[in-house]
Formats: sequence, C-alpha cells, structure tokens
Amino acid sequence: MVRTPVWQASSALILAAFAVACSDSGPRIGLTDEEAAAVGDQVEGAAAGGLAAGVGVGLASVLGIQSAPPLERSFSFQYMRDCPGGGTIDVSGTMEGSIDRENRSGTLMSEAVIVMADCVITRRERSITLTTTAPDHLQKTGEVTIQNREHSGTLTIAGSFTWEKDTGESDTCEINISMTVSPDGRSRTGTVCGREINRS
Repeated sequence: MVRTPVWQASSALILAAFAVACSDSGPRIGLTDEEAAAVGDQVEGAAAGGLAAGVGVGLASVLGIQSAPPLERSFSFQYMRDCPGGGTIDVSGTMEGSIDRENRSGTLMSEAVIVMADCVITRRERSITLTTTAPDHLQKTGEVTIQNREHSGTLTIAGSFTWEKDTGESDTCEINISMTVSPDGRSRTGTVCGREINRS
C-alpha cells in the first residue's frame, strides 16, 4: 500500500478549498451598486439639464411672434456640463411640438444624443472615467409638457458606454433608464451595467 505524504494531502486540500471559494464568490469584476448609481446620477443630471435647456430655447423662440396660439415649433438645443473629476457630458438634440405663446404652455417631443467625453466621477476615493464612442452614444427620447413656464415629462435613456477605474479595470456595458422630471423633482428606474439604480 502506497501512503500519500502528509504535505501532499494538505496541499491538495488547500487547493480544493481555494477552488470552491473562487467558484462560490465569482470574479470581483464590474461596477458596484454604488458606482452604477453614481453613473446614473451623472447621466440623469445631464439629461434633465438638456431638457431644461431645450424648453428654454422653445419658449424664447415664440417671444415677439404675433401669430395666434398655439405655435408649431421645431428647433435644436445643446447643453454641456462638467463632470466632478474632469471631462464633460454633452447633450444635443431637437424638440418639436406646439407652444401657446400667451400662457407659455405646450407639448414637445424631444430626441437627443448624450456624449460622455472622459467624464470622471469619484466614489470612495477611487476615480472612474466614462466614455461614449460614436456612433454608439447614449440616446435620449421623451415627451415634455410645459405649463406656465414649468415643465414635466418622461424620458428614456439607452445605449452603451465604456468605464475605466483608476485600478486599470475597464469594460463596456449597457445603460437603460426611464426617468420622470417635474417641478417637484426627479425619479428614475432602470439599470446600469446590469445593476438596478431605481430612485423615487
């Protein structure tokens, strides 16, 4: 009978335990829930800013026009914001619909592209750089209602982007968000890189 040396048996047990542990936990790769929510915050904020910019352009476009309301309008808009750690998010698109010149109210359909250019966010002292690449920039669509100069609406944001942490880890993944905007605030449901980022 051949006896297995004790040190070989111990090594085999250690390797087996290590393999099981790795299998159970899986690879630690990707954005955390907190990081995914931070990405959502940046995109949502830019989308809301772009919406407000577009509404402002639309209301300004009917000033001084003497035609009877409502006025059919079609126009373009652009909005850019700086990211916390550097880089930018740019929102550019079009709106079309009707605006009542007298009471500053109306309904507009909006389509826009959201471009993230080396947009850096920070979470727990770690930085993450967000980038979109043509032609796969984020797409924003939705409808906005204007009432006495205040606006509300529902927007959908979808597309892919690339993220890179300062640790060197990187990947490309999907974003799909439905958000509502009103004078009382914003809410959203959806996912970033497969992680839910719902907020009411």
